[in-house]
Amino acid sequence: MIDEILNIRHIRKSFPYGIVLDDISLNVIKGECMGIIGENGSGKSVLIRILAGELEKDQGEIYLEGRRYEPGDISTAQEQGVYRIAQKSMLLEDMTAAENLICVHPYFGRRLKDALCQIPARHLFMTARKINALAKACLDEFGIAAAPDTMVKDLSPVEKKQVEFLKVILKNPKVLILDDIFSSLDMDRQPWFARQIAMAKERGTAIVVVSQNLNLVTELCDRIAIMQDSQIVQVVDGDDIYLSSLLAVLRRGDAAIQRERTCKPAKKTLEVKQVRAGKNIEASFSLYEGEVLGIYISDTLAADSLVRVLSGQKQLVSGEIIVCGKKLETISLEQLADNKICVISGEDLNQMLLYEDTVLDNIGFFAMKRAVHYGIRNLKMERLAASELAAECGLSPNELHLEASFLSAGARQKLAFANSIALGTRIYILNHIMSHVDYQSQKILYEKMGELKRDGASFLFIGKEFEELRTISDRMIYVVGSQISDRWFY
Repeated sequence: MIDEILNIRHIRKSFPYGIVLDDISLNVIKGECMGIIGENGSGKSVLIRILAGELEKDQGEIYLEGRRYEPGDISTAQEQGVYRIAQKSMLLEDMTAAENLICVHPYFGRRLKDALCQIPARHLFMTARKINALAKACLDEFGIAAAPDTMVKDLSPVEKKQVEFLKVILKNPKVLILDDIFSSLDMDRQPWFARQIAMAKERGTAIVVVSQNLNLVTELCDRIAIMQDSQIVQVVDGDDIYLSSLLAVLRRGDAAIQRERTCKPAKKTLEVKQVRAGKNIEASFSLYEGEVLGIYISDTLAADSLVRVLSGQKQLVSGEIIVCGKKLETISLEQLADNKICVISGEDLNQMLLYEDTVLDNIGFFAMKRAVHYGIRNLKMERLAASELAAECGLSPNELHLEASFLSAGARQKLAFANSIALGTRIYILNHIMSHVDYQSQKILYEKMGELKRDGASFLFIGKEFEELRTISDRMIYVVGSQISDRWFY
């Protein structure tokens, strides 16, 4: 008999901008690893936030171990055994690793085999030495190198995630949701998490993995739910050899995102020669006029490191960056603007946005030169030009007077494109720009990229969704060994 731990029946959820979950039904078995994949905006994040008690559903029913599950908030969800670990750490930064772990004292044991047993009452008040000793025993058992007396804010991103994972595992969760935690981890650390997931499954914990890394999901998960347009369209076995093809078909279902291949590249607009990006990555490639060059990097840290070097946020230690035949001796935001280059990011603060200003003020600032008449700013003309450009990029009239910080992820990226166009950008460096962007906004952004490309603009499109990159890129390059090079491209 199948031991079902979680049963989701006909869940619906909507926001003012539209339906995000439309009749979602799914069951999760005790001790299995269930994957949830789908394009950005498909509803994955909303579904798991409902399960974790962060959002309330509008309709439908959820059952946990056969009983009605209505958490209402995060604390109630955790009391009933449902935990979520996200990219952002939930550890207390101003406490040590040991102090964070001792917060789960009802489950904090002397050794791994006793970790789920309640500690004696005499240990509820302990010295720092005793706390560190108990924490070190568990850290050692789980193979975590972090010192127990290290402040959490001083731990590496991987160590933080390991300590947070251990903290949750010690509570013996019934359902553990891993929300895209692997995108910020080094590839060589992922096997550690795979081992812990396998051990948790053996103890009966159901694992729900949400990730953009298709290869990782197929490797870890027993079954995989595929989401598209707010629905679960299919549930397949984790080792289904047709999964990649199915996802590709879903992603290529709309003609708006079909790539327009460049037959022959024109002049080079950007050359990157032996540029060091992080400790282990060296990049060498060329970008041509009117081309979309995709770079597939599943390691978010490596991608961010490359973008920081190209945007001047990180010092260029070795190598050369050449723009339209001219070598850049130093790199700064001013130099990038002078060379008609802009950087648009999707997972960090966006350099192309003024977050405390309205949409019109954003575009007006970047379009200031276009609104000058005989050396005097014409504010009426500036507002009109900003409104027209906002409409061209898919922003609605209701959004024009909102501050950028209040916009949805999709609207922010539309505004970033509007600002870049106002600035006269010809070379775009796009870093995971579709992260958390809804499907309709993605279509608009792809269409705008097509228009700009036909006008001769060049795009360096960095992402971790293979099928998306393959669909929109004229060429696609990827990491081979420790190199990013267009000697190997698709």
